Amino acid sequence: MQGIYDNFVLEMAIIFGGASVLGTLFVWLRQPIILAYIALGLIAGPDGLKLFADPGHIEAISHMGIILLMFLLGLHLHPRNLWQLLQQTAAVTLLAVVMTTAIVAIALITLFNSSYAVTNNLSCSNDARRAVM
Repeated sequence: MQGIYDNFVLEMAIIFGGASVLGTLFVWLRQPIILAYIALGLIAGPDGLKLFADPGHIEAISHMGIILLMFLLGLHLHPRNLWQLLQQTAAVTLLAVVMTTAIVAIALITLFNSSYAVTNNLSCSNDARRAVM
């Protein structure tokens, strides 16, 4: 009698074996390792050789793959580098927000006559005040 995890274990063995083989090949070809993982998914997945057919297994394997990739990313991040990246990205983000706000404000003022906008808003607020009273 087979358990529900028999196929799952075989699928995991295929994934780890294929990732090892394709990963080695892609490193030898000086390509990013993530391309090997994507290629393995295309080759062995439901659109390729159809080695994986159960959607439940595919979902579980994809969740595990994301967790492993995040773990590998975490191994390569150092706290000092993260602090430097935070300082750089905070400055760039702040500059982008300020520039975008300025561009949108200038565009709105240019597109809509500022005196019309002020007059229209005042008249709308007066109408609303009259309706409430």
